[in-house]
Amino acid sequence: MSDLKAIKRWLEIWADAAPELRAQKRLELADPEYYSKHLAALDGMLDYAVAHPTLNRACGLVEQQRLFKKLFLLLNGNGENV
Repeated sequence: MSDLKAIKRWLEIWADAAPELRAQKRLELADPEYYSKHLAALDGMLDYAVAHPTLNRACGLVEQQRLFKKLFLLLNGNGENV
């Protein structure tokens, strides 16, 4: 089987499985005990975020403009120093 055929087959398999996976996730999230079952993991994530803060002063638009400028320079042969 070629790589392209294998990739297409995997896409079909995941597309077929998607409705069942969504239904399973809905059931898990609807469980009244969901929060208490995952409290330790949630607590760990919050503790990590507090212990390892990151400062990001750029908004998404500024970052997007920076990337567009970089792409523009690369496409126009001016990107040697980008």
